[in-house]
Amino acid sequence: MTTARVFKVENRLAKLVGEPGGRTLIDALRSAEARVETVRERCLDSLGPKIERLQMLAKSGREGCVADVAGVYAIANEIFALAGLFDQPMLAEAALSLCELMANGDEGAPPNWPAVDVHVDAIRLLRVAGDDPSLAGVIDQLRKVSGRR
Repeated sequence: MTTARVFKVENRLAKLVGEPGGRTLIDALRSAEARVETVRERCLDSLGPKIERLQMLAKSGREGCVADVAGVYAIANEIFALAGLFDQPMLAEAALSLCELMANGDEGAPPNWPAVDVHVDAIRLLRVAGDDPSLAGVIDQLRKVSGRR
């Protein structure tokens, strides 16, 4: 008969949490925000090529390439994440609406590519215009197109 051996594993995190020192939550958040700011410009600059890629995928999707449905969703999701991280709620909302449009299609049926084109155009507009309050109607209309009312 084999005897079970029990090993006690030291939990470093539990040990560190119990020790005095470290940094406050406020300091940790400020530090994280400062690190995020160091990549803001580079990340926002990456939106242009992502939008161009969306346009290319939508075009090839209209021509019958099924794989581009997943590609459109993936890039829209990336735009949603970046816009949300860098305080661009209208752009994030437009990208989310495109994700919903791509995810809510009938199984096996092609997406509504003209609706995808409208979303891509809106994303391009919002990237340039920013969160201009006069463009809030654009978001409302995108929600209707994607069925998110």
